[in-house]
This record gives sequence, structure tokens and C-alpha cells, in this order.
Amino acid sequence: MERIKETRKLTFICVAGNILLTILKFIAGFLGKSAAMMADASHSLSDILTDIVLLFGVEWASKPADKEHPYGHARIETLCALFISVFLLFVAGAIFFVSFKEILQVFKGNTLVRPGYIALIMAFLSIVVKELMYQYSVKVGHKINSLAVMANAWHHRSDAFSSLAALIGIGGAIFLGGKWTVLDPLVGIVISILIIIIALKMIKNAVDEIIDRALPSEDIKKIKEIALSIEGIKNPHEIKTRRSGYKIFIDLHIDIDKETTFIKAHDKTTLLENELKKVYGKHTVIIVHAEPI
Repeated sequence: MERIKETRKLTFICVAGNILLTILKFIAGFLGKSAAMMADASHSLSDILTDIVLLFGVEWASKPADKEHPYGHARIETLCALFISVFLLFVAGAIFFVSFKEILQVFKGNTLVRPGYIALIMAFLSIVVKELMYQYSVKVGHKINSLAVMANAWHHRSDAFSSLAALIGIGGAIFLGGKWTVLDPLVGIVISILIIIIALKMIKNAVDEIIDRALPSEDIKKIKEIALSIEGIKNPHEIKTRRSGYKIFIDLHIDIDKETTFIKAHDKTTLLENELKKVYGKHTVIIVHAEPI
């Protein structure tokens, strides 16, 4: 199946990249005595776990429907997106805690060690690699219509943000020195807040799916327009929509002239289903109830 093939390829590339980045960041953070880089390394380490969770989640979610799960397993992908988002939130909390402890040391009169150039170089390399991972993940996420892949893509981009902030903090601490070494953990605080905002947004998206939130009003309008574009179909109403993993569910009622034969009415509803799938994807589940007028 294309979804599984694309996800396996994406996961292999990202896991390999994250393992390499994690090792290099920890080395750079240790040798360069940088709190921001150590926090950034922890973030990359978390990416390895979420990549693996993503792979198993998409494979499981792509299993066909069975007797116990007549609607399929697509919502497993939503749960994976929720897990990745919550995990990202905890990572952000850890970064905030470590950075805050460093700042407290400054307020107590202690002087922080100035980071080394190796941490600065590593931060720049990480920005480039993680942004490439983000772009590739977004491309795959759109292609296979996966909230979990998109959530993990933002995990990669948040790591790029983390590295960008680390670059600023480490650079400021190196070149300005003295009391400006506090920029290193201060930027760690900024990083954590940015990640928390992203994580909360992703959690909301996943929860919206779990509680069957309807598609945006623009989509309801589009569904009506598609229905009315088919000759003989009138008054599309009682439109109900929801998203479940990579699937979209659409239920609607339509009016058809009572003189229309059963076969013609069936053909019109089939045509409507096909037109909707052209817009919302081949995995879309559509139920049309035709009412005679």
C-alpha cells in the first residue's frame, strides 16, 4: 500500500538523520558546555521515538476494516498524532525546567560557562537538516493525507526552531561573553515556549478528530456546490462531516424528483459520491440519502 511504503521510507530517513543529529548534538553540547545545545539534543532524541510511533501507527491505521472494526482503523493514526503532540509538550516542559535552573544560577551570582564554537557549528547544521526533514515530511503528509505525519513534521520543524534559537543564544554567549552567557539558557526558555504553543495546537487538532468535530464551514459550502452541480439533485441538507485519521466521512440528504426511476436516482447519487471523492480523496466514506419531492 502506498501509504505504508511512503511512511516507511520517510521513517527510515528521519530516524537515521535523528540518530546522527542526537549523537553529534550531545557531543557538541558536552564539549561546548552549552545548555541550549544539550536541550536541543534531547529534542532530537525524542524525534526518534515519535518517528517509530508514527511508522507503527500508520501501518496499523491502514489495516482494512474487519468484523470488530467495520469503519476501519484510521483513528489509530489520530491517537498517534495525539501521543506525538503530548510527548512534544513534555519535551518542551523539560527544556523549560533545565533552562530555568540555569537562569536561577545567574540570579544567585554564579557565572555560566561560555559555550564553545563546536556548539555554534552544530546548531547551524541542525537547522539545515531538520528543515529538510520538515519539508519532506509535509510533502508525504499531504500526499497520504495523514494528521500523524503532519504532527511529526512539526516535531521536526520545532527542532529546527530549537536549533535556530540555540544558534542565537550560543552565538550571543560566545561573542558577547561575560554576563551575556545567560543568553544560552534564556533562549532555551524561548525554545520551550515555542514548542509548547505548537504542541497545544496539534493536541487540539487530534482531540477535534476524536470528538468528531465537523469539517470547516468552507467544506460544507463546497459539498453543497458539488451536489447542486449534478443535474436533478436539489436541496442538499442535513450534511454531517468528520475526519478520522486519513479518512473523511460525509453524510448528506438530497432531494430528487419523485418521478425519477430508482436506477437513475442511484446513478445520480453514485455520480455525487465520485465527485466528492475527487475533492476529498479516494478513502472518503460517503453516505447519501435521496428523498423524493
